[in-house]
Amino acid sequence: KEENDADADEDDVEDPFYKSVNDHIVFLIDAREDMFIESPTSGEQHFVNSLKVALVVMKSKIIASDKDSVGVVFFGAEGQREGGEYENVCNFIPVGPPSAEKILAVQELIDNPASIFDTHLRRAAPSASSGSADPLYCPLKEALMLCTQTFNVKASSAVHANDFKRVWLFTTDDSPNSHKPSLQNFIVQVAKDSAETGVEISLWHMNSHSSPDSCFDTTRFYEKLLILDVDENLLDADEKDDRLAGRMIGAGFDTFSDMITQARRKEVKKRRLGSVRMQLSSGLGGADQQIALSIYKTVLPATRPSAIWLQASTSLPAKTSTSLIDTSTGQVVDPSALISGGTGVPQLSTYIELGGARIPFTAEEMKACKALTYPFDTSSSTGVTQSEETSRLKVLFFTHAASLGLDMNLDASTFVFPDDTVVKGSVTLFATVANKMVESGLIGVGTFSRVKGAMPRLVAMFPRLEEQEQGEGEGEGSTMEVCGMDLITIPYANEVRDIAALKMGTTEVSQEEVECAEAVVTALQFEDGFEYQSLENPAIQHVYGVLQAIALNQEESDWKAERDDKLQPDAEGIAANTAVFQRFQVATGAEHCEVAGGSSAASRGKKRAAEGGGAGANMDALRTPNAEDLLMKETAASLKGICKALQLSATGTKAVLVTKIMAGIE
Repeated sequence: KEENDADADEDDVEDPFYKSVNDHIVFLIDAREDMFIESPTSGEQHFVNSLKVALVVMKSKIIASDKDSVGVVFFGAEGQREGGEYENVCNFIPVGPPSAEKILAVQELIDNPASIFDTHLRRAAPSASSGSADPLYCPLKEALMLCTQTFNVKASSAVHANDFKRVWLFTTDDSPNSHKPSLQNFIVQVAKDSAETGVEISLWHMNSHSSPDSCFDTTRFYEKLLILDVDENLLDADEKDDRLAGRMIGAGFDTFSDMITQARRKEVKKRRLGSVRMQLSSGLGGADQQIALSIYKTVLPATRPSAIWLQASTSLPAKTSTSLIDTSTGQVVDPSALISGGTGVPQLSTYIELGGARIPFTAEEMKACKALTYPFDTSSSTGVTQSEETSRLKVLFFTHAASLGLDMNLDASTFVFPDDTVVKGSVTLFATVANKMVESGLIGVGTFSRVKGAMPRLVAMFPRLEEQEQGEGEGEGSTMEVCGMDLITIPYANEVRDIAALKMGTTEVSQEEVECAEAVVTALQFEDGFEYQSLENPAIQHVYGVLQAIALNQEESDWKAERDDKLQPDAEGIAANTAVFQRFQVATGAEHCEVAGGSSAASRGKKRAAEGGGAGANMDALRTPNAEDLLMKETAASLKGICKALQLSATGTKAVLVTKIMAGIE
């Protein structure tokens, strides 16, 4: 069985709830002279820092996914070693999966910024694009056209229609070609064409070191360039500003360390996994209503990459194939062959065992059982036929929100948001349905099939509310508005585990214990600005670091546990709050427990033994039902000190000492 065999078993279909799209990024870097001016404080260049951002992203993607791709394009300069279709635009690294050679090429530019134009680039000559040489001409239009063509699905087999396509534009010029507004209009039109093909342009704007007193003004040109992915007429001013803010990263005069922090946040931006159509039954015999939705996964598991078999002589991936063998004859069986005699019955069939009998199913019947999809009405405006349908959210009924218990939450939810670009009117209809659900206290229940051939899941549809500030003239305060829906997977009966609930006793707590607990919680609070998305699994990052070092022929990994492991305990913070923890221990009678940042149990035992006190000094603490368990947690030295305090023999094993102490207490 080949890896992409069309006849592959349906069980091999990837879990639709974790199926992700590929990510393609082009770093479009301004290579004009202003980008090479050094900072008077740090000595860094914006051009070099832009390359460093590209380098970090390439290093992370070389081991994260072999289907993601990265490219580097310079505008305002030409490559000396390779020609280009557009004048003054250098396609330095064509879009493709990052490799060691590409990473080393970028590293070479970073290490030798002074000789870039001697080894790789040449200064841009005046362009004759407008009919005459223009020394002020900025070839941004040509650069965006090159990026759009790079992402052309038909021209590139590595880029698919639903893939995430991004262009990160680095520049210090806030109004390119400002001397000719017509040229700026051409650039905006190219950006609009790119947006229609699914390309998202993000701006990394930096203040020019040649004019320290001036700041980059995005309103001069780039707010018109950054075309939003929805109709701007559907957004109010605040929503438009919020969306634009997410597409403009102000690097200012920042150093590389500040820029790369923003790059990592931007790199892990929530991606759209695909689209799905919600089907609402009219209930009156008419055509069903359809709402186009974009799908987002709120949580994706971090997993180590799977092993790939390589041919030892060539180091190329080996393709695997599977053959079916008849155990009675040892012959290879062709799954598509029919039984002799012209009966039309295939030699192989699948079955489901019911009541001890095998019920045969054909491959088509098994697919139909698993898919359970409902074809769209072909007379509708979408014109989607059953053969074209690959995903579906079918609303079955509505019920009270309280009917869904907490124990029915099987997996992390999937977030959906209406998409007017696919089906006109989706935003309006979606908002109407969701608001009515909130008013009535209802949730929806439906079947969700993410990909064709995948097992459909029952999901509960919860409207998600978001706090919105009141605009001018609307009064003060805020309101809760629907911003989308969460699809919560409902388990099937065989997925619900029957676990007996633990019987917890009731214990009276004092006000002192409550106050001490509140103090501990306050001491353990995270700092302002903490983002859980910044935490990385150190075990996986260590594996990635080693793989990256091997791929780049580095002597050691760039990942260092003492520097990059964000899950290490904060020793200074714990030590600063030791008194708070000790007070909580005393209040709850847990003095026997380890104190974070304090001495070890052995040292405490030796200290108590030397003082002749220890637990024996507080006999009430040992006259409890779990005294024997507490004593077993003590060290032998501590137990001997307690025996001496009780005037008992301090010889014997740990178990013998505990027995002596318990007898002495009684």
